[in-house]
Amino acid sequence: MRRAPHGTDGSYLVDHVIPHVPVRQRVLSLPIPLRLLWAAQPKLVTPALQVVHRMITRHLFGQAGLKSEEADSGAPDRLVGRA
Repeated sequence: MRRAPHGTDGSYLVDHVIPHVPVRQRVLSLPIPLRLLWAAQPKLVTPALQVVHRMITRHLFGQAGLKSEEADSGAPDRLVGRA
């Protein structure tokens, strides 16, 4: 397996920028009809993912007992299509 050039695959961030603390990564799976809709109408992707991100963030902050001013959450990094 070939690695991407240094700094283009996120390895630089992981190795040198992000502090050595636990980082959670989550995967959002979507039903095939929704994937097909987004493939046909890509303008819908950003607003829909913004809503999903807001809902997940509110849920996690609520579970942690935090207010939005007290914490920060990550955001989707990329969409990966599967053949």
